[in-house]
Amino acid sequence: PINCMLYQPDSDDGIYIGTDEGVYYKDNSLSEWTCFNNSFPCNIVTDLSLNTCAGIIRAATYGAAMWESPMVKNVAHEISGNVVWDTDRIIEHDIVITPNSTLTINNGAHISFAGGVSLTVGKDATLTVTDNAVLSAECNYMWNGIVTEDNSQTYLIDASIKDAYHAVSMCNTGYYKMLNTLFEDNYISIFSQSPVGSLALGKILGCTFNGTGTLKRNL
Repeated sequence: PINCMLYQPDSDDGIYIGTDEGVYYKDNSLSEWTCFNNSFPCNIVTDLSLNTCAGIIRAATYGAAMWESPMVKNVAHEISGNVVWDTDRIIEHDIVITPNSTLTINNGAHISFAGGVSLTVGKDATLTVTDNAVLSAECNYMWNGIVTEDNSQTYLIDASIKDAYHAVSMCNTGYYKMLNTLFEDNYISIFSQSPVGSLALGKILGCTFNGTGTLKRNL
């Protein structure tokens, strides 16, 4: 029998069910229910809960305590065209700026990312974070940071990037302008994906690199 059911937001309509034989999962890509036994015992499951920020599903069992496991990763959202984020928002899925598209974050908007989530600037795409906008973690888990691809452009001007594992991952064919930006409580603020001896184009000027204490947890 099915003892409990749970829907995963921002997924491909993913549903978990707790049964007398463990947890099962199904979404739009699957034709039938599959056993979701990542770190879970095959036991009677009485309740299910999600921590969407941490990307964790928890299962309460009959006689075998509480268990937790990484949930199925949320579907990435693509940004096409010219998009502006000028209000606060919470992001619990990867964001990909598609080729030749732009994302501008401004007006002091505070964008909070779930643990392990990335903001990818695709090939020939542009990201601008400016006007006192802040990118940071939603909870006690680091977000993955800004990932850049070939020929992308990244502008961080009068902004704040916080709580990321790699705040900015640079590639050797990207262009970067980082001016008067605060990098705070990141595991690595500027990370180079480039081969040894290569160099990304752009400039870093007037930025502050700061640590306030204990870093958030990395998934």
